[in-house]
Amino acid sequence: MVWKSADYYAMAANCATPFNQAEEMPFTLDIENTGNVRVENIKVAVKVNEVGVVEPVFTDTINYRTVGVGVTDADRIFEKKF
Repeated sequence: MVWKSADYYAMAANCATPFNQAEEMPFTLDIENTGNVRVENIKVAVKVNEVGVVEPVFTDTINYRTVGVGVTDADRIFEKKF
């Protein structure tokens, strides 16, 4: 099973700061099992593309544990910051 969410966006805490003074921020992940069975061997991938460039600037995958019914885990962090 593959699930993608293209409608989730995080914002830097200092999003109103001029670009040359902005702090780096990581990608974070919130995961929730709203089904009625546990889900095993979850892999979550992030891919960052630059407009007009074919190859991604960054890719990473988090190999996640089994997520039980009704379990929510918030703010899992990908290592690289942007």
